[in-house]
Amino acid sequence: MSRPGYRSKDPAHDTQTQEPRPLTRAEACKRLIGDLNTYTIGNRGRILALEHRRKETQSTPSFKVEEFLKIGETTCFQRLIAKENEEAARNEALSVIAQLIEAEKEKLFISHICEMPKASRLAEGADPILAGQISVVYSLIAQMLVLVVQDDKFVVKETVVKTLFGTEESWQASLVLLKQLVKCTPNIRYCIVDGVQRLERTGIEEREAADVRRYRELILALSFSPRDDRSSCSTLFTVSGTKGALDNIID
Repeated sequence: MSRPGYRSKDPAHDTQTQEPRPLTRAEACKRLIGDLNTYTIGNRGRILALEHRRKETQSTPSFKVEEFLKIGETTCFQRLIAKENEEAARNEALSVIAQLIEAEKEKLFISHICEMPKASRLAEGADPILAGQISVVYSLIAQMLVLVVQDDKFVVKETVVKTLFGTEESWQASLVLLKQLVKCTPNIRYCIVDGVQRLERTGIEEREAADVRRYRELILALSFSPRDDRSSCSTLFTVSGTKGALDNIID
């Protein structure tokens, strides 16, 4: 603590500069990880994937992990798999995650299994669909923040970190952070997301358009640099029933 009349020695907040210096990955992780986990609804699917793999008998994922890895080595892609029901879609995602883990590729990917937020976890008047969509981004951010990256060039502005509090206003800031993490975490090459159809609205055109816009922005944040594939993340989405919002984005 600085004494009265003395300038703070904290380099992260030098009062002689216009704004605080950017935070490193470790500093951002320390500041954010608790809140990110608090606002995350659903899970990363890794434990579920291994449990599913042990129970799996005759079911075979239609999307082979070998294909996933091979395509991702040379290009950034998005793939959408629609199954007949939610269980089949989730099992597809869990099978791919389990195969990646068994192939000792667990450090190459991030993942999220979407869930609809329960009312008890939301502030009064909060939009559960939007909260779930924000949760997907927060989950992916948290998974990359905890990584140790050699010669790490990741930094993030204090102003971005301060806005991540689970509201609609934090959406754009969370995408900025996700994009920067993808850029500075080159070993993360793949992303698996299951169940975004749980986090979509139907029947109200304006809200449907907002869902499409947010998922398009999420995909762009993960694959923002098509000219530099090593700074992009290939994404596999598994959904049930109709393809929904993603059908307007992924061919």
